[in-house]
Amino acid sequence: FMQHRLELENFTVWNRDGSFNETNHALSWESDFRNSASFSVGMDLVHNALPFHTSFTGGVYEPIPPGYYKYVQGNAEYRTDGRRMLIAGASLRYGGFFNGTLLQAGGTLTWRVQPWGNFSLNVENASIRFPTPYGSTNLLLIAPRIEVNFSNNLFWTTFLQLNTQNNNFNVNSRLQWRFKPMSDVFLVYTDNYFSDPFLKNKSRALVFKMNYWFNL
Repeated sequence: FMQHRLELENFTVWNRDGSFNETNHALSWESDFRNSASFSVGMDLVHNALPFHTSFTGGVYEPIPPGYYKYVQGNAEYRTDGRRMLIAGASLRYGGFFNGTLLQAGGTLTWRVQPWGNFSLNVENASIRFPTPYGSTNLLLIAPRIEVNFSNNLFWTTFLQLNTQNNNFNVNSRLQWRFKPMSDVFLVYTDNYFSDPFLKNKSRALVFKMNYWFNL
Protein backbone atom coordinates (compact mmCIF):
# COMPACT_ATOMS: atom_id res chain seq x y z
CA PHE A 1 0.00 0.00 0.00
CA MET A 2 0.98 3.64 -0.29
CA GLN A 3 0.77 5.88 2.76
CA HIS A 4 0.57 9.67 2.84
CA ARG A 5 0.99 11.89 5.88
CA LEU A 6 0.48 15.60 6.40
CA GLU A 7 2.16 16.92 9.53
CA LEU A 8 2.20 20.29 11.27
CA GLU A 9 4.77 20.72 14.02
CA ASN A 10 5.76 23.58 16.25
CA PHE A 11 8.43 24.02 18.87
CA THR A 12 9.30 27.10 20.87
CA VAL A 13 12.32 27.79 23.05
CA TRP A 14 12.44 30.32 25.89
CA ASN A 15 15.48 31.58 27.74
CA ARG A 16 15.95 30.94 31.45
CA ASP A 17 14.65 34.39 32.28
CA GLY A 18 11.42 33.65 30.39
CA SER A 19 12.24 35.76 27.35
CA PHE A 20 11.65 34.45 23.83
CA ASN A 21 14.50 32.64 22.07
CA GLU A 22 13.24 30.78 18.99
CA THR A 23 10.17 29.22 17.41
CA ASN A 24 9.79 26.95 14.38
CA HIS A 25 6.54 26.18 12.54
CA ALA A 26 7.02 23.18 10.21
CA LEU A 27 4.56 21.90 7.61
CA SER A 28 5.47 18.68 5.77
CA TRP A 29 3.97 16.05 3.48
CA GLU A 30 5.48 12.57 3.34
CA SER A 31 4.69 9.63 1.09
CA ASP A 32 5.77 6.04 1.78
CA PHE A 33 5.70 3.84 -1.33
CA ARG A 34 4.88 0.13 -1.58
CA ASN A 35 8.54 -0.80 -2.01
CA SER A 36 9.43 1.08 1.27
CA ALA A 37 10.93 4.07 -0.58
CA SER A 38 9.87 7.47 0.77
CA PHE A 39 9.60 11.08 -0.39
CA SER A 40 8.84 14.21 1.60
CA VAL A 41 8.57 17.96 1.08
CA GLY A 42 8.18 20.60 3.72
CA MET A 43 8.40 24.24 4.72
CA ASP A 44 9.70 25.84 7.92
CA LEU A 45 8.82 29.28 9.24
CA VAL A 46 11.47 30.35 11.75
CA HIS A 47 11.42 33.24 14.24
CA ASN A 48 14.75 33.76 16.00
CA ALA A 49 15.74 36.31 18.63
CA LEU A 50 19.52 36.24 18.35
CA PRO A 51 20.84 37.44 21.74
CA PHE A 52 24.47 38.13 20.78
CA HIS A 53 26.82 38.58 17.82
CA THR A 54 27.26 35.24 16.01
CA SER A 55 29.65 34.25 13.24
CA PHE A 56 29.09 31.46 10.71
CA THR A 57 31.82 32.62 8.33
CA GLY A 58 34.90 32.88 10.55
CA GLY A 59 36.94 35.80 11.84
CA VAL A 60 37.54 37.35 8.40
CA TYR A 61 34.01 38.82 8.26
CA GLU A 62 31.78 40.73 10.66
CA PRO A 63 29.55 38.57 12.90
CA ILE A 64 25.78 38.77 12.50
CA PRO A 65 24.39 41.40 14.90
CA PRO A 66 21.86 40.45 17.59
CA GLY A 67 18.23 41.07 16.76
CA TYR A 68 14.96 39.50 15.68
CA TYR A 69 15.11 37.42 12.49
CA LYS A 70 12.25 35.83 10.56
CA TYR A 71 12.81 33.57 7.54
CA VAL A 72 11.31 30.68 5.56
CA GLN A 73 13.03 27.48 4.36
CA GLY A 74 11.77 24.77 2.01
CA ASN A 75 13.07 21.20 2.02
CA ALA A 76 12.73 17.91 0.14
CA GLU A 77 14.07 14.41 0.83
CA TYR A 78 14.00 11.07 -1.01
CA ARG A 79 15.14 7.60 0.05
CA THR A 80 15.17 4.44 -2.06
CA ASP A 81 13.91 0.97 -1.14
CA GLY A 82 15.38 0.14 2.27
CA ARG A 83 15.13 -3.62 1.66
CA ARG A 84 17.73 -3.68 -1.10
CA MET A 85 21.45 -4.27 -0.83
CA LEU A 86 22.21 -0.74 -2.09
CA ILE A 87 20.26 2.12 -0.49
CA ALA A 88 20.52 5.77 -1.53
CA GLY A 89 19.08 9.01 -0.24
CA ALA A 90 19.17 12.69 -1.15
CA SER A 91 18.04 15.87 0.58
CA LEU A 92 17.80 19.54 -0.35
CA ARG A 93 17.05 22.63 1.74
CA TYR A 94 16.85 26.24 0.55
CA GLY A 95 15.64 29.50 2.02
CA GLY A 96 16.47 32.30 4.39
CA PHE A 97 19.03 32.07 7.16
CA PHE A 98 19.04 35.00 9.58
CA ASN A 99 19.78 37.97 7.27
CA GLY A 100 21.13 35.78 4.43
CA THR A 101 20.33 32.61 2.51
CA LEU A 102 21.11 28.92 2.92
CA LEU A 103 21.41 26.23 0.25
CA GLN A 104 22.08 22.81 1.75
CA ALA A 105 22.36 19.54 -0.20
CA GLY A 106 23.12 16.07 1.08
CA GLY A 107 23.37 12.49 -0.05
CA THR A 108 23.73 9.07 1.58
CA LEU A 109 24.76 5.74 0.12
CA THR A 110 24.60 2.45 2.05
CA TRP A 111 25.78 -0.95 0.88
CA ARG A 112 24.64 -3.88 3.00
CA VAL A 113 26.49 -7.18 2.64
CA GLN A 114 24.42 -9.47 4.81
CA PRO A 115 25.02 -10.88 7.27
CA TRP A 116 28.49 -9.55 7.96
CA GLY A 117 28.90 -5.96 6.80
CA ASN A 118 27.49 -2.46 6.30
CA PHE A 119 29.30 0.30 4.40
CA SER A 120 27.89 3.82 4.20
CA LEU A 121 28.84 7.31 3.05
CA ASN A 122 27.16 10.56 4.05
CA VAL A 123 28.00 13.86 2.32
CA GLU A 124 26.52 17.27 3.13
CA ASN A 125 27.37 20.71 1.78
CA ALA A 126 25.92 23.99 3.01
CA SER A 127 26.34 27.23 1.07
CA ILE A 128 25.65 30.22 3.32
CA ARG A 129 25.46 33.70 1.79
CA PHE A 130 25.18 36.90 3.82
CA PRO A 131 25.14 40.53 2.67
CA THR A 132 28.24 42.70 3.06
CA PRO A 133 30.07 42.82 5.48
CA TYR A 134 28.98 39.47 6.97
CA GLY A 135 30.57 37.31 4.26
CA SER A 136 29.79 33.90 2.79
CA THR A 137 31.04 30.37 3.31
CA ASN A 138 30.70 26.76 2.19
CA LEU A 139 30.60 24.09 4.89
CA LEU A 140 31.39 20.49 3.95
CA LEU A 141 30.75 17.29 5.89
CA ILE A 142 31.97 13.89 4.63
CA ALA A 143 31.36 10.89 6.87
CA PRO A 144 32.04 7.30 5.72
CA ARG A 145 31.25 4.42 8.09
CA ILE A 146 32.28 0.74 8.09
CA GLU A 147 30.66 -2.00 10.19
CA VAL A 148 31.97 -5.58 10.05
CA ASN A 149 30.70 -8.56 12.07
CA PHE A 150 33.42 -11.21 12.23
CA SER A 151 31.16 -13.50 14.26
CA ASN A 152 28.19 -13.37 16.62
CA ASN A 153 30.36 -11.85 19.34
CA LEU A 154 33.17 -9.94 17.58
CA PHE A 155 32.42 -6.62 15.85
CA TRP A 156 34.48 -3.84 14.27
CA THR A 157 33.16 -0.35 13.58
CA THR A 158 35.11 2.52 12.03
CA PHE A 159 33.90 5.94 10.97
CA LEU A 160 35.68 8.95 9.51
CA GLN A 161 34.38 12.51 9.54
CA LEU A 162 35.66 15.57 7.69
CA ASN A 163 33.97 18.71 9.02
CA THR A 164 35.19 22.02 7.63
CA GLN A 165 32.97 24.04 10.00
CA ASN A 166 34.88 22.67 13.00
CA ASN A 167 38.16 22.46 11.04
CA ASN A 168 38.36 18.82 12.08
CA PHE A 169 39.05 15.42 10.55
CA ASN A 170 38.21 12.58 12.94
CA VAL A 171 39.05 8.88 12.84
CA ASN A 172 37.28 6.59 15.29
CA SER A 173 37.75 2.83 15.23
CA ARG A 174 36.20 0.43 17.75
CA LEU A 175 36.70 -3.31 18.26
CA GLN A 176 34.02 -4.97 20.41
CA TRP A 177 34.12 -8.46 21.90
CA ARG A 178 30.96 -9.74 23.61
CA PHE A 179 32.39 -12.47 25.86
CA LYS A 180 29.03 -13.18 27.53
CA PRO A 181 25.49 -11.74 27.28
CA MET A 182 25.42 -8.03 28.19
CA SER A 183 29.17 -8.07 28.85
CA ASP A 184 31.64 -6.50 26.42
CA VAL A 185 35.24 -5.50 25.98
CA PHE A 186 35.92 -2.41 23.83
CA LEU A 187 39.18 -1.25 22.32
CA VAL A 188 38.76 2.22 20.80
CA TYR A 189 41.27 4.25 18.80
CA THR A 190 40.47 7.89 18.04
CA ASP A 191 42.49 10.48 16.15
CA ASN A 192 41.70 14.14 15.47
CA TYR A 193 43.36 16.28 12.80
CA PHE A 194 42.88 19.76 11.41
CA SER A 195 41.10 19.87 8.07
CA ASP A 196 43.17 22.98 7.24
CA PRO A 197 46.11 22.44 7.25
CA PHE A 198 45.00 18.93 6.37
CA LEU A 199 46.15 16.05 8.61
CA LYS A 200 47.93 18.22 11.16
CA ASN A 201 47.35 16.25 14.35
CA LYS A 202 45.29 17.68 17.23
CA SER A 203 44.91 14.71 19.58
CA ARG A 204 45.14 10.94 19.68
CA ALA A 205 43.90 8.34 22.15
CA LEU A 206 43.64 4.59 22.69
CA VAL A 207 40.91 3.59 25.15
CA PHE A 208 40.14 0.24 26.78
CA LYS A 209 36.71 -0.33 28.30
CA MET A 210 34.95 -3.35 29.79
CA ASN A 211 31.32 -3.84 30.77
CA TYR A 212 30.31 -6.80 32.94
CA TRP A 213 26.75 -7.71 33.77
CA PHE A 214 26.18 -9.01 37.31
CA ASN A 215 23.05 -11.09 37.67
CA LEU A 216 22.20 -10.99 41.36
